[in-house]
Order: sequence, then C-alpha cells, then structure tokens
Amino acid sequence: MIRVTLYRVKHSYLGFRVGGHAGAGPFGQDIVCAAVSSAALLAANTLAAHWDCEALQQGGTLTLRVQTATESTDAILKSFAAHMRALEQQYPRHIKLIYGGKGNAENQYSTLCT
Repeated sequence: MIRVTLYRVKHSYLGFRVGGHAGAGPFGQDIVCAAVSSAALLAANTLAAHWDCEALQQGGTLTLRVQTATESTDAILKSFAAHMRALEQQYPRHIKLIYGGKGNAENQYSTLCT
C-alpha cells in the first residue's frame, strides 16, 4: 500500500511524504503507482523550482517540506492533497492518506536526513 502523509498546520499545507508500493498491477504497469508518482514529482518539482523547500528522495520514498507556506505553495499542496484523496477513494486498497502536523513534518525530514 502507498502511504501519503500530508503535513499541515491549521489550514496551510507544509509538505508531504510518499512511500510504499500500491500493488495494483505488475511492475511497470501499476496505474496507481504511476498516478501517485507523477503527481508527487510534479508538485515537488514545481515547488523546488520556485520556493525554498527541502526535498529528499530515498529509495521509494519522497519527502518534501516548504520552508515558509505562502498562498501559492498552499494552493499547489492543496491540489496535490485533493488528487491524493480522489485516488484514495478510487483505490482504497492501494493508497492511504495520513494527516500530520508541522512537528511531524520536521521530525520526519530530520530523521531521513541523518
């Protein structure tokens, strides 16, 4: 199962962590994995190109955290979250959303970087 952790404080999104395997099809033909991977990389690349953020890709896990939430970063991350919710509803056996706060995001990132 793919686990997508969305980091937010109050109504602002700060980042996400995506990891795991969907298991919805053979390697290279898993549409759930392709949808999640594509959306995560699009969000991460867009944010990294225009805002100060920290990103780490390690194995099959991608973690991203923006340094300072803005209206624009929040819009991108809210769109990513909405897409993940739609995928979770369509493929509940293959993707799980988890909501975490700012402290959780900071702990996850520092743990991965050490």
